[in-house]
Amino acid sequence: PPDHVPGTWRFSASSEQNLPNADKTEMGCPISSVIDEVSLAAAIDQAADCIVITGIDGAIQYVNPAYTAMTGYTPGEVLGKNPRLHKSGRHSPEFYRELWDTIRSGRRWRGELTNRRKNGTLYQEEMQITPVRNTRGEIEHFIAIKQDVARRRRDEEVIRSALDFAQSTIDALSS
Repeated sequence: PPDHVPGTWRFSASSEQNLPNADKTEMGCPISSVIDEVSLAAAIDQAADCIVITGIDGAIQYVNPAYTAMTGYTPGEVLGKNPRLHKSGRHSPEFYRELWDTIRSGRRWRGELTNRRKNGTLYQEEMQITPVRNTRGEIEHFIAIKQDVARRRRDEEVIRSALDFAQSTIDALSS
């Protein structure tokens, strides 16, 4: 569209004439309750989790600010590029083939992987990729929602250490 700004994501709500029931969305919600495009775009931009939207070819079309905070890459550095720029070398080609086969078949993929930030450091992320279908049911985009799991792993380690210490103390007192 002529008013589309490169590097931004346009959201489109379904038009009433495409709906099976003119006063309802495809999900059965009253049209008046559907979030407007501006609010949806703001919510995605302000999400705490990293959000990446790609085309079916894998080219990055949108990243939110959480992506920049997690990876160090700005939108201008990654738009049009493939997410493989984050590859750490820690996963096999079969791993990526299975991921792509899953999402291209229309199924959701979820897993953890090690990726590389712009500064070269590695990080663990939990990611879910969901195919996004157009009104004809064809996959048009993929949306990935990601979280850096380092903090959670550190917290888990602190809890494990505390439990080990508590057990050692109980064992020592019991002897």
